[in-house]
Amino acid sequence: MNGKARIGVFLNGLPDFEALFALLRVLAARGRVDVNVFATTALARKEPRALPLLRGAGMVPVVRPNRWLKHLYRPYLKRFDILLGLSDPATDETAHGKRTAAISRAGKPCVSVQHGVIQRDWTYSDSGGPLPWDSALVLLYEPPDPSVFGPAIGKAASVGFLKPAVLDPRPLPPGVAPAVAAYRQRLLFCHSFRWQDRFSQEQIRTCYDLIEGFARANPDVLTILRSHRGKKRAPMAELDRRLAACPNVVLSHQGSGPLRGMTMTDILAVSDLMVSTPSTALLDGVYAGRPAAVFANDSDKFTGLPQITDPASLQAFSDAPHSSAASCDALRNRFGDIASNLDNAAEEIEAFAAQVRSGKA
Repeated sequence: MNGKARIGVFLNGLPDFEALFALLRVLAARGRVDVNVFATTALARKEPRALPLLRGAGMVPVVRPNRWLKHLYRPYLKRFDILLGLSDPATDETAHGKRTAAISRAGKPCVSVQHGVIQRDWTYSDSGGPLPWDSALVLLYEPPDPSVFGPAIGKAASVGFLKPAVLDPRPLPPGVAPAVAAYRQRLLFCHSFRWQDRFSQEQIRTCYDLIEGFARANPDVLTILRSHRGKKRAPMAELDRRLAACPNVVLSHQGSGPLRGMTMTDILAVSDLMVSTPSTALLDGVYAGRPAAVFANDSDKFTGLPQITDPASLQAFSDAPHSSAASCDALRNRFGDIASNLDNAAEEIEAFAAQVRSGKA
């Protein structure tokens, strides 16, 4: 083969765009591979800034309906040599998993990129042993866990955290902004109770009780509660309704309520400090410069942050949020400078692409 290797990436929605755009922009700017983007009309509709950003970075996305790219993708296979994505073909349980597996079976090598700091089948396994890995290259935030990768550990490269905020924060709606600004402090509390296998019902109830008690004890503090990606979850519906009755608690739901349509980046921009269950939200906050603390921690990644376990610890963090400064600095040092990390990831992809193009991969 002659010329540059061609990378293909399917952006199925906003999560894919947020996780991959920064890396795609770096690859396109470096110019050592060709980047071919296939994006859904849903992405363009839900985030109108996405396609202009891609085009401004030198990419020309093919835009088709989601069902088209999910099922009628085969004509596009001739446009790329390597598939870049967020899932490994062997364990992809998303709605697009059949496409990923079919592309792998068609002989296109896959490069998979970690997108969650705590991610099942990537940073831990509940299957009892190493997982199958069909990807030819796996890019991780930290060194691979042998219990997850087993014989495939040589496919994994540690490059650091790869998810900067790629969209500028939007202002709050005019009808909401004055009320939010009137509070002495704005505390963002994020949870990932979507994964109920990680959290007990007792922990979930404790979290909601903790927030309600804090809100009633601190009427001059606005608490913003945000679930994973701002989605409503049926198991939490009654607990959400109870909290919403507090005048100084607002639920950040993507599809409804006063903060409708606001992304994590938007909410962080109006927050003074944050608490979260162990998740990527903590890294989002820390890299955005927000003091951060962790609730229901079960990960060694976040042991240095203030641990929120009871009303006293939450009150202490609210009273002195910058007490977390040293631990937030340590977390950024652990996961690296994002610009340097993106270059590291690009170099790994380019080296692999050169092998593919030469027929040595």
